[in-house]
Amino acid sequence: MRVWAQILTRPVLRVVFGIAVAVAFWIQIVGACYYRPLESINWDASPANVDLNHKRLWDWRDTTISRSWHSERPEPLLYFEAWYLLQSNGEQEHARN
Repeated sequence: MRVWAQILTRPVLRVVFGIAVAVAFWIQIVGACYYRPLESINWDASPANVDLNHKRLWDWRDTTISRSWHSERPEPLLYFEAWYLLQSNGEQEHARN
């Protein structure tokens, strides 16, 4: 609780805290919406498999987040699958009547 009181009373700490929260939120959005583990831009395997080449884990020029961010956003497959599932259930209900 003491740390939170210091953040609230010091304007510089509030700004730093706000920036840290914004960056964390942005990283979560990039990871959830842009990461494609099974495609050709897969960071884990390209250009070298990270399981075999551990030096890639410390390469700040090519990170998972930066590569995902610079690639194009994939289609939201879960949304489309849910839409088709709901559509097919509606058609089944309509066919019963």
